[in-house]
Amino acid sequence: MNKPNMRALMDFCDKHKIKMYYDVNAREHMEIDEWVESLLRRSTYIKVSTEDLTMLPKDFIQRYEDTATIIHTDEKFVRVHHKGKVLADVPCPTINVVCPIGAGDAFNAGYLCKESDDVVERVKEGIKLA
Repeated sequence: MNKPNMRALMDFCDKHKIKMYYDVNAREHMEIDEWVESLLRRSTYIKVSTEDLTMLPKDFIQRYEDTATIIHTDEKFVRVHHKGKVLADVPCPTINVVCPIGAGDAFNAGYLCKESDDVVERVKEGIKLA
């Protein structure tokens, strides 16, 4: 998406108070430039994996948890952070993983499609689908 369209989308979301969900999906040498920073600051929910955190600044969760709910996924748990507190640690079942491709997308689908204001219920749905 080009910058004018990105700006228009962010302005639309701000104007209509649309909640934003940002899956960091970090890659090696990822930089948090002004556009990524702007998205992170506007996001209601930010999903970050343990693997992502190895490629991001050490204070990533603390940097954004005051403005967003951070959903930290790991193969053993999903931890929900907000306003300097861990709101929940939801355990993940132990399974024999054949291929992890798509698990994060499946988690996102479950989380976003669950009709609930309860973050923990949404996380549980994401875990079920992942």
